[in-house]
Amino acid sequence: MEQANISKRLLTIFKNIGIYTIITHNMSYLDLDIDSENFITFTPTNKVNEIKFKGGDIWENHRNKMKIGRFLKEILYIDDSSIENLVNQYKTYFKIEMGRIDEIFDIVDGNEIWDCYQRKNYVFGGGSLNGSCMTDASKYKLTLYIKNPSKIKLLVIREGNKIAGRALMWITNNGIYIDRPYCRYDKDLHLYSIYAEKMKFGHYYKNRNEPKTVKFKKIPSDMPYLDTFKTIDKKTLRI
Repeated sequence: MEQANISKRLLTIFKNIGIYTIITHNMSYLDLDIDSENFITFTPTNKVNEIKFKGGDIWENHRNKMKIGRFLKEILYIDDSSIENLVNQYKTYFKIEMGRIDEIFDIVDGNEIWDCYQRKNYVFGGGSLNGSCMTDASKYKLTLYIKNPSKIKLLVIREGNKIAGRALMWITNNGIYIDRPYCRYDKDLHLYSIYAEKMKFGHYYKNRNEPKTVKFKKIPSDMPYLDTFKTIDKKTLRI
């Protein structure tokens, strides 16, 4: 077995999900499948010399496909649950590589926000998501968020039917601002800033100290933790 030849774009994805060495014995010239996040493509090792001898394009001729989950099982000795986790992460970074980062996120508001703060709906484990002080907050505690969909939304990353990341989206006097993200996997935190930059939104890692306000018709007496917004002036949140 030997270190496989691998395209730069597929190597980038693998590095982002924590795979740095790909050892194979029957496949080489690995690449992503631009038509599907579910597959990788490769050239069978026993066809490489033949293609080279005939002057063919090694990245185009005799390409085979394999499901990403099956491929990961062949190169990694880990359990099915870990494989599933890696497959989900692969699909996330595939979308980034293909310029489709907006497909990673859901935007929710109203009562759906409360669902996204409940631990039972989180991806199990650690990270800032599971350590958030607002986890399992009551609907009463989240009244400000739930009752003001024109002012506050939640930008969510899902892993299957579970929440892997969330960040408040504030509609401020200076446009949309994506607040501090909370993620199951720390390496996903930067996805929020990538998304914000693409959408030309303000975000926590770049604009959190810039003045901004959000005005409400009514401020509840029991307030949730507001991340960036630290000042409450009558019916207005300020930075």
